[in-house]
Amino acid sequence: MLELPGAATVTDVASIFPTSLRTRSAILFFAIATFAALQAVVGWSLAVDARAFGPWRGYGQILLLALAAAIITLSLIASICTWRRVVVPLAAVTEAVQHLARGETEHRLEIGACADVVAELAEACENLRLVIVDHVADERMIAESNAAQSRIVQLLGDGLSKIAQKDLTCRLTETVPYTYRGLQIDFNTAVEQLSQAIADVAESTQVLGAGMRETVAAADDLSRRAERHAANLEQTAASLADITGTVGRTAEDAEKARKIVAGASRDAEKSGVIVSHAIGAMGDIDRSSRKIGQIIGVIDSIATQTNLLALNAGVEAARAGDAGRGFAVVAAEIRDLARRCAKAAKEIEDLISASNAQIERGVTLVGETGAALSRIVEQIAKVNDVVAEIADRARLQAANLTEVNAAVGQMDQFTQQNAAMAEQTTAVNHRLGEETTELIELMSRFRIDARVGPASIRPERRRSVVVGGRVASVATPAPLPPAEKNAGDASDIDWIEF
Repeated sequence: MLELPGAATVTDVASIFPTSLRTRSAILFFAIATFAALQAVVGWSLAVDARAFGPWRGYGQILLLALAAAIITLSLIASICTWRRVVVPLAAVTEAVQHLARGETEHRLEIGACADVVAELAEACENLRLVIVDHVADERMIAESNAAQSRIVQLLGDGLSKIAQKDLTCRLTETVPYTYRGLQIDFNTAVEQLSQAIADVAESTQVLGAGMRETVAAADDLSRRAERHAANLEQTAASLADITGTVGRTAEDAEKARKIVAGASRDAEKSGVIVSHAIGAMGDIDRSSRKIGQIIGVIDSIATQTNLLALNAGVEAARAGDAGRGFAVVAAEIRDLARRCAKAAKEIEDLISASNAQIERGVTLVGETGAALSRIVEQIAKVNDVVAEIADRARLQAANLTEVNAAVGQMDQFTQQNAAMAEQTTAVNHRLGEETTELIELMSRFRIDARVGPASIRPERRRSVVVGGRVASVATPAPLPPAEKNAGDASDIDWIEF
């Protein structure tokens, strides 16, 4: 069924045309017949009246009959003309509209001479046919466009459905109208680029997985080393705290030793003074001994002289005889006393000589002792200086060790935190490894064209350098090996010692 640009359809127009034309034709023929009947009645009435009024009216009757016949003839002619100029063209218009209603737009409306109104109606019908022809052509083009659009939408839907099923090998290879050729090229290009991107992501994911495995292994090793380092540093901090306490106590002991040595130095100086006094006293004793020796010499001389006097007295008593016998006894006693005095003086002299020898020896020893004490005082002074310097250095070392102990305590705290962070990093790396594995599994679900290859990726290659006397590895750009080879060579990568 054809649809006009307005709200009505061709069928509606066709259904209106026959009814309207037939009604008008029937009304026209009814009017003509009525007019003819009226003429006949008028003529018959006149004839009756003529018979009634007499023969003299025969001429008028004939005239009326002729007039009626003329009128009837004219009516018939008018009816025929109306039939030919109105009814027949209207029938042709009706037939043309019915053809249009059936969609037969190839029938042209050709009518001969007809009334102006009918001609206008025929022209309007022809224009309607031309409009309908154009409309049909437009609808055909729209239908073809809709069919092509439906087909391209179906193809795009099938392609998107395959993409939704992770099949990236689909392409629009069917020939489509030129209007949709750009859409076909864009879709194929988009799928090609998406497939290329998925291939690149899959390859990068493989490399990332290998790198994550290496990172996880390195993080585990780093975590273990950090734990061992934290434990060792904790032990070192404890040992250093003990050493700090020991050095502090050593500094205190050194200070005490310095005070003791200072006291000993003062005592040694006092001893030196005492020794010098002793040396002076020994000199006095030596001088007194010499004076005693001189006195003993005088006593010995007196004893010798007394002995000589006693001897002379005995000689004189012997000369005197009995009268000098008592005096001889006294002289004998005096001589005996003189001998004893001489003997005692000799013994005292010997003792004084021995004492003088001992005193000289004691003076020598005291002098040597004084010299030794002087040297001891000097050495003690030096020792005091050394002990004072040791005490100062011990105090400084104790202060430095206290600072070092505090720094080591902070290092221990930082190392504990680093160990905790290393453990957290290890956990995060394990999680990233799991996520990378899941990503690799997701990437493996996509079907891509075998012609699509991954883009070239240049990862880092290790080169060896010397760090702190050790050979370590440093990253440098290198061509990308296959992911499997990267995963297999993960154990060959050297890590810098923590």
